[in-house]
Amino acid sequence: MLKIERVETGTLGEELGLEAGDQLLGFDEHPASDLLDYLYYNEQESFTMTVQTRKGEVVDFEVEKETDEDLGLTFSEGELEPKTCRNKCVFCFVDQLPKGLRPTLYVKDDDYRLSLVSGNYVTLTNLSRDDEERIVRCHFSPLYLSVHAWDPELRRRMMNNRFAGRLEEQIRRFAGAGILMHAQIVLCPGWNDGEALTDTLSHLYEFYPRVATVAVVPVGLTGHREGLTPLSGVDRAKAAEVLAQCRDFNRSHPSEREPFALCSDEFYCIAGEEPPPAEWYGPCSQIENGVGLLSLFERDFSEALEKVRGRRLERHLAVPTGVSAYPFLQKWVSRLTEAVEGLKIDLFPVVNRFFGPSVTVTGLLTGGDIAAQCVSDAPALMIPDCMLREFQEVFLDDMSVRELGEKLNKRVLVHGGGGGDFVECALGDWNE
Repeated sequence: MLKIERVETGTLGEELGLEAGDQLLGFDEHPASDLLDYLYYNEQESFTMTVQTRKGEVVDFEVEKETDEDLGLTFSEGELEPKTCRNKCVFCFVDQLPKGLRPTLYVKDDDYRLSLVSGNYVTLTNLSRDDEERIVRCHFSPLYLSVHAWDPELRRRMMNNRFAGRLEEQIRRFAGAGILMHAQIVLCPGWNDGEALTDTLSHLYEFYPRVATVAVVPVGLTGHREGLTPLSGVDRAKAAEVLAQCRDFNRSHPSEREPFALCSDEFYCIAGEEPPPAEWYGPCSQIENGVGLLSLFERDFSEALEKVRGRRLERHLAVPTGVSAYPFLQKWVSRLTEAVEGLKIDLFPVVNRFFGPSVTVTGLLTGGDIAAQCVSDAPALMIPDCMLREFQEVFLDDMSVRELGEKLNKRVLVHGGGGGDFVECALGDWNE
């Protein structure tokens, strides 16, 4: 049930006489399990809503409204407790975290509701039949699925879960209900690459356009894998092989809005290849999976650069970046300093000693590693917000932005991560 915290003035909820403290029990004889039920029915034109008032009376309201008419209800926090993961994936990144981090980093969520709300990737292995029925009934879409392998036995072995073999049945049911899905494959050399990758892509394509895209990302291996299944990382040759494999697949499997098989930017970095232009990615449905970020960055950077070309600004900046993105960012930084007279940027790659040197992405850098490897005498340091915990200025090692600034005796500037954000932060008014 959902406890009403507030009823907006002038809304249908107020017209119905709902008040703070009333509890929403269900819709159309289905229980109101969490906020998603409310969000779904709030967009419907006709339904029955069951409410228990503060006085304990249970009332059914026959609601007739326009689809865009809001009930105007907000609810108490804490209604959505994430479902935890029941898998023991051989590549699980959480299992590879060093000890002593904040407890929330060790939580393994695998909740289809978070897939809808936040775009989290889910395996579907912990769905009950009621969960599946609810997804179909309420047409919860889009879903972001962690697939990894199509072959039932291979998927069970990779995820160490006997329920992992039900994937085809689940996708078939959701596709039949018209639910849009985006899939993810964490590529582990020797496990789900080669013929297994082609097999997975081919079976998923059978459900196109309901399965609209598949992102292939390289397995992330930290230096904290004691006692875990031995795995090999993606090297330059393997990255080039996977890029070619996905290109060939897309040539023979047409799609409309964006390519079907998408490789994350890290594959291009590892292979030393230029990624496709931003336009190739279409609506960038897998952007949160690191697919197309470099190309979007370059497009936005180029547009912003044309607006500042010819300016003069005496400014000195230090900019840390992950090892994999360093060659790309180095090229763009050179273009910016050539275009703006007096601007000096000390770009430096940071080796990830916290997780291990095989982790090369910028978003997993820590404050401690940046502090230890920064040798620039620039008065300010500029970082993207992907290094920080969402809505907080704290790195993964719990060092705050303020602490990093104090340690380096520098002003720390945080930008949004895009190419335009980079240029704007580098040249903007720091007193604003």
